[in-house]
Amino acid sequence: KTDTRLNGLDTEIENLLKAYNAVGLSIAVVENSKTIYSKGFGFRDLENKLPVTANTIFPIGSITKSFTASLLGILENQNKLSLKDKPSLYLPKLQFYNDKMDNLIAIEDLLSHKSGIGIVDGTYIFFPADKRENLIPRLKYLKPNGAIKDSWIYSNMGYVMAGIIIEKVTNESWEKNIQDKIFKPLNMNSSSTSISEMTKTKEYSLGYGMSKGKSQKVLFGELNNDKPAGAINSTVNDMA
Repeated sequence: KTDTRLNGLDTEIENLLKAYNAVGLSIAVVENSKTIYSKGFGFRDLENKLPVTANTIFPIGSITKSFTASLLGILENQNKLSLKDKPSLYLPKLQFYNDKMDNLIAIEDLLSHKSGIGIVDGTYIFFPADKRENLIPRLKYLKPNGAIKDSWIYSNMGYVMAGIIIEKVTNESWEKNIQDKIFKPLNMNSSSTSISEMTKTKEYSLGYGMSKGKSQKVLFGELNNDKPAGAINSTVNDMA
């Protein structure tokens, strides 16, 4: 029979676009492993009135973290690590600010934002390292922002460390792991891990912000050290 549950959804999304002065978006609905709705709204390029479709590529930001966590889950399933392990088991040079952190923090705490490290983004945004693993020696100088296992403080650094652990266990880059273990098996052919890759494609969305009541185009920021925390670009069809 005809599925009427999504009746009116298009109108609702168009109303939300107007209410929030949003330029464009795409959305997919998945039920029982089947995509039952997939559509774009608004524009990927406002100036040239190029529309968003279900195949428009957007940076997905911190949803990248679920991909990094998935890689660790794959490795645990292959008995190559345990999420209960201490990060130092795979990063011998790792030393946190104090012994308590060294003894208590497990890989799963990095993924659940319960390591106590918290927000220390400035250490790699203002002072980037040539390689992700060269951030590790800095951790012993970074005071904890919260109680280990007993606080929830969002931490990109936790996912940077998770990405480095993946690289050490597999002897492959985080980017190659994402490509080989997730993108390729799932036929996510429109997805990538860098802005430079994304901008080589025919259909990606520009970024916009609000200034003085008007939508203004903003520059992309190419992630480097913190790619495992937020560098993936994808489409709703790929994600679905």
